[in-house]
Amino acid sequence: MNLQWIFITKGIFILSRILGLGIRRFLTHRFPMAVKNAFVRLGVDKTFFGKEFRGDMDNAFIGVRYGAGFVNRTAGTYFIKDTVWGNASGDVQKATFVAQWVELVGGFRMEILKNIFVGWNIRVKTFVNPKKFAELPPPYLAGYGQSEKNTAFGYNFYLLYGIGKNRN
Repeated sequence: MNLQWIFITKGIFILSRILGLGIRRFLTHRFPMAVKNAFVRLGVDKTFFGKEFRGDMDNAFIGVRYGAGFVNRTAGTYFIKDTVWGNASGDVQKATFVAQWVELVGGFRMEILKNIFVGWNIRVKTFVNPKKFAELPPPYLAGYGQSEKNTAFGYNFYLLYGIGKNRN
């Protein structure tokens, strides 16, 4: 679940705030684990097209974001069965930590009906603090995606409803 606020300012910069929540339970026969996390992304976008008429919100943009995910991982027990090297088992303690990343964003947004927008964007994300994931990274981090790698790529298609008084 994501909730996004985009603040339009006069000029070519847009402030964007995105909040979200993710809950995943990973139940496999080898390692049951639950991960709960919430995230926030803050950033700015630079737009490229001028307004063709009053209230025109169609645009292409690039931007940069800072993201933080607040992660709560449950404890788990694992068992690895290996006929060559021998069986192994152990426990992983529960953990709470903050994952931080930066991302570059580019995309398009266009108004299809009054106050209803569609668009898409692509993202390149990289962790600021990858050492937080040295022991056991969560398989999925809300707001970031697959967290096994330090750099991730993603894309979004979206439908937005614009609320506001002034669209100059």
